[in-house]
Amino acid sequence: MQRIIIFMLLISSMTIFSQEKSMKEVDATTLNYYNNQQWEELISYGENIEVDYYYFNVRVGMAYFNTRQYYSAEKYFKKAITKNDGDFIKEYLFWTYFNLGENSLAEKVYDELSESTQKNIDYKKTAVEFLYVEGGVKIPNVTNIENTFYGNVMIKHRLGDNIRVLHSINSLSQNQSFQYYNSFQYHIFVSYYFKTSAIGVGGIFSKSDFNQVSSEEINPPRESISLNTSSFYAFYSKRINRLKLNASVNYVSENGTSKIINTNPRTTESTNISESVVIPSIGLNFTPSFLRDRVSLGAEVFIPITDIETYVIVKPYLNLFILDPFWINISYLQVQDHLFVDYSSEILFNTPDLSVNRFVATANYAITKKIGAKLTYTNENYDYESLDFNYNINSLFLGIQFKF
Repeated sequence: MQRIIIFMLLISSMTIFSQEKSMKEVDATTLNYYNNQQWEELISYGENIEVDYYYFNVRVGMAYFNTRQYYSAEKYFKKAITKNDGDFIKEYLFWTYFNLGENSLAEKVYDELSESTQKNIDYKKTAVEFLYVEGGVKIPNVTNIENTFYGNVMIKHRLGDNIRVLHSINSLSQNQSFQYYNSFQYHIFVSYYFKTSAIGVGGIFSKSDFNQVSSEEINPPRESISLNTSSFYAFYSKRINRLKLNASVNYVSENGTSKIINTNPRTTESTNISESVVIPSIGLNFTPSFLRDRVSLGAEVFIPITDIETYVIVKPYLNLFILDPFWINISYLQVQDHLFVDYSSEILFNTPDLSVNRFVATANYAITKKIGAKLTYTNENYDYESLDFNYNINSLFLGIQFKF
């Protein structure tokens, strides 16, 4: 029995010695890669080691952070904080969330930092978060339709630590020798942020006028259309590691009057316009690790429900993170002959007699930490079934964002 006990003690001592030697090797190797900023080598080495201590998690997390793989960096920084919650690692966790666009999580980490570290970061909680100004032109491929000019102003401000309010006002204007079109839209969205999720409610109010102008030489019947369109929606989103989920329900209604004005003899024929639709939707977005956090894939599924029938619309999209200050968003949407609202590019209120195919690509560039630029290209195909009229529109918008 005594020999067995001695043997077990020897085995245990050898195991402990082997583990200590292995830990020393891991510590020395990761420290060498870290000091020499050999981030790729450190990542490859760390992925094959199953250890969990503060310096290991810090070094591997820093390797991911410096190669812009922020989801992986988050994982190791959070593990490091459970061992030591000092300012050093929390500051990098703050910038990780900031670069991921998780501003609510970033601010929660920011609040835990010391005053001196907060000053070094130079991040301020301002009443107004940003101002965005955008303008551009929509160019049709047919000669009998003039260009449409677009402008948008957006502002986002905070109410306390968790509430954000976004306002935007935009307009579309088209003037021709025989007709003109004007549209004015106001959008408000109020959101409340939890730790890894958010809820929100919003509304869009649009007034559009289309009028044909009479001519002294010819006096055909003129048409005048005035539309008031509104959208009310509730929104929920949640992030689970690399997966983002969102769900919403949207009620869209359109009311207005169409007038046919005859000049000889002068008579007016009026028709009331009234449509509505309920649009529940669900969306998924995933950033796979094997693509080094450079690509995220997603899709939204919409189910417009009217009094007559129900549709299914799928909107796929792709985000490409080329460099840290430069990324591209791409989406595609096809809507067939029913009332619908789309928020990509300028807000589109589709009508029941119109089918639209819309491709949107936006290039984003962070000029400085305070100023960003967006260049959006849109290709749309409009097919008016009632008019037997089909044409394409190419649009180009330039936007500048100022962060406060």
